[in-house]
Amino acid sequence: MTSAAPAYREAEARFWRSCVEEPPIERRVGLPRLDLEVRVLEIGRGPSLILLHGGPNAATTWAPLVQHLPDFRCLLVDRPGCGLSDAPRRPPKRVRDHMVTVMGDLMEALEGPLAGVVASSFGSFTTIAHQVAHPEKTLPSVHFGCPALAPRSKVPLRFLLQGLPGMGWLMMRMQPPTLETATKLFAWIGHEVSLAKGRIPQVGLEWYAALLAHTSTRKNDFAMFGNIRPGRDQLTEQDLGRVSVPTSFFWGEDDMFGGADVARHVAGAVPGAALELVAESGHLPWLDFPEMAAEHVRDFFRQIRA
Repeated sequence: MTSAAPAYREAEARFWRSCVEEPPIERRVGLPRLDLEVRVLEIGRGPSLILLHGGPNAATTWAPLVQHLPDFRCLLVDRPGCGLSDAPRRPPKRVRDHMVTVMGDLMEALEGPLAGVVASSFGSFTTIAHQVAHPEKTLPSVHFGCPALAPRSKVPLRFLLQGLPGMGWLMMRMQPPTLETATKLFAWIGHEVSLAKGRIPQVGLEWYAALLAHTSTRKNDFAMFGNIRPGRDQLTEQDLGRVSVPTSFFWGEDDMFGGADVARHVAGAVPGAALELVAESGHLPWLDFPEMAAEHVRDFFRQIRA
């Protein structure tokens, strides 16, 4: 382990201790076409799954889920620019192409046969974009919540503003990375009920606040998101119709980026895709119901192996 961002590492370690007895193994993996390294956390034994988070976020967001998946070898990736991974030298100008390269390099660099992908939000966008670009190299996938840039999904105004030149910096100043602002963000993206009922532990919120305060995750993601062009980068119904591997969605009905109607539309556009809608759940539904989410993953991969 490196000594980078010690305050972040302390908060991360506390979160992991609240979830598992043995912390994940940490290593660095090179992405040769991007000339950078990403941090990968490995935990569990069994079929290997890549877990790819949304943004701004990092690999440890999956800790509540993987504590219930000991029978899988979970490879949790800090996306480039997030957590303790390297950032690109400059924000990518063609975001969809960049993320297709990220996924392709990851799949080649990670050791052993890969059974599938578990993804959320911008990680789901990355996974689907790669499946469309390289159908010969795709993996079965479980998606948690609304994929970024999915058809009929909403992009709230505050996210649009953060991508404008200068506005991301201003909004970061107006929304300092404290426990209070982290809690408000989770409520805003659909987790208000779970927060009120104590389903999302404070140690997890403290980890997220530390991620934003002590790493460059938010700055790097906002810089990249500002280069997204809907006509070029957006996922379309035609894209979804070209997904040729088993696919499943576990989707919170209170997801700020798209609720039950969007879920049915997106899942219905993917050939043969399954959909489980979850009440009282937001954009990151494994945080609301980690055991239910883990059971969804187990059932999905059990069925495709049968």
